[in-house]
Amino acid sequence: MLVANHDDPLCNAWSYTQKSGILNHNGVFYEIYKVAGTLTERLFNTEDWNMLPQVSAPGVTIFGDEIRLMTLEEVQAREKEVDEEPEDLIEQDDGSWWTKEESENAQKVLASETFKSLPLVKYDQSIHHAKVIRSMDELQNLIALKGCTNVIQIIGRTEAGQVLTRRFGQGLSEWIIDRSLDVPEEWKYQWILDVVTGLSQLHGKNILHKDLSINNVLYDKNHAVICDIEAGPDTIFQYPPECILGKPYTAKSDIFEFGQLLWSIENRNMPRAFRTLECSGVFADLMQRCLADDPDVRPTIDQVLQEVQQRQETASHSPLNDLHPAVSQDLVPKVDSSDFHSTSEQDA
Repeated sequence: MLVANHDDPLCNAWSYTQKSGILNHNGVFYEIYKVAGTLTERLFNTEDWNMLPQVSAPGVTIFGDEIRLMTLEEVQAREKEVDEEPEDLIEQDDGSWWTKEESENAQKVLASETFKSLPLVKYDQSIHHAKVIRSMDELQNLIALKGCTNVIQIIGRTEAGQVLTRRFGQGLSEWIIDRSLDVPEEWKYQWILDVVTGLSQLHGKNILHKDLSINNVLYDKNHAVICDIEAGPDTIFQYPPECILGKPYTAKSDIFEFGQLLWSIENRNMPRAFRTLECSGVFADLMQRCLADDPDVRPTIDQVLQEVQQRQETASHSPLNDLHPAVSQDLVPKVDSSDFHSTSEQDA
């Protein structure tokens, strides 16, 4: 467990799990869970170390305004749990590391009739992106979303057991990190419209993204698509507040994550986990409503889409159409028919 750097403001000293902030201050272990309008929200946002409760116990857990002291044994067990790497990691051919469970899930996908039914396609790096699917949910979602213009499109599978999607631009995170990449304001308005349209397409098929962030949006000049439809959290910057409270993830949770994404585009930055975000720019009001702590207060995706379409900044734009390279066959080099066959043809 890293010891907090007291030269930093308190709000910048936290390490993060998916649902909590952790630090070690003067030999005391602190773990806090953000609840709006409580001590924990203030601790995540203040620079003042004096606001941190001083206790004589080895550790403390703070949930909202409730402070619970921890024994030394509890602290040691929690630190081990946080720091411990999975023991069953398996290195993959691409250099990544998977748990045994992830590897087993990937094998189940490969053995499934759904995967085998995909057309076998010759991989071309210039037009395809290849990945191994680790869950049936992602594969089924990709298939269900075929033809949806603002979502990455599945093409088929390879002999090596990878799923092919159409290659599309670069990650939005690259634009945020690389300050040499200047884009017109109109591009950002179009990205926002495209992402909202894509999320509307997901929700229209009763699919939740559950990890909508700058890491999972691709852009090609003035257009954007949503990718990584795994239906599970991975690199969430800030877990929806209702999920921290143990409530299920819903469509309104996706809206919360869209609010963070909107903040990232407006501020060209990555949100710090559990920080209360200041909403600014032409979409400040929409951003504020999407980031509401109460999911019932957040708008639906249909309301968001209608509002974005009617805004002066985006009214002249339109969602991706049939000529966009994400879905257009005309703008992609043709694959020879001899390289394209279904499983049934192969088995015949």
